[in-house]
Amino acid sequence: AGFASCFGIMGIAKTCVPLFFGQGYEPVIVLLYLFSPIIVIIGISNCLCYQYFTPCGKRKQSTYFLFAGSFVNLILNLMLIPKFGAYGAAIASVAAESVISVLYVVYSKQYGNVRMLVSTGAKKMISGFGMFVVVFSMNSIQINPLFLVLLQIAVGAMVYGLILIILRDKWILESLQTVMDKVKKYV
Repeated sequence: AGFASCFGIMGIAKTCVPLFFGQGYEPVIVLLYLFSPIIVIIGISNCLCYQYFTPCGKRKQSTYFLFAGSFVNLILNLMLIPKFGAYGAAIASVAAESVISVLYVVYSKQYGNVRMLVSTGAKKMISGFGMFVVVFSMNSIQINPLFLVLLQIAVGAMVYGLILIILRDKWILESLQTVMDKVKKYV
């Protein structure tokens, strides 16, 4: 869901921002492009923190990762905000969260299979990017902006799911099988 949300927000940003914020807020579109990856990045760190580090009694080590991220955020904010304003703050936040996630991944290698995590994530990233391309190209359709956003969301979900099926993603195939089993049960 992280990659779908990340690429989905990026895909509809051009239509959503004028619709919900009005004219004059076009810079927010770029901020959404810059901030969207944080959904995936924080998802990784939260997953590892709460499913591995905390139950294993490694909360202290986890706190060091948060301090490292805070330090990176502070330094980058001091360097980037004066020159780039809100864009600099967005870049600093994404970089800081990336540092935290990388530390979690590096220090949890003995717990999980990083190769499996990457291969599973790669399928979702490919699907998300494919969805982004389709949804972003729909921004030029000249219809009511609210209907366009709803159409983009519906088409994006279908494209994302279809690409996952084509890539034979285990999660989507198991989900489809569960749905099919429930449908057969009631039919």
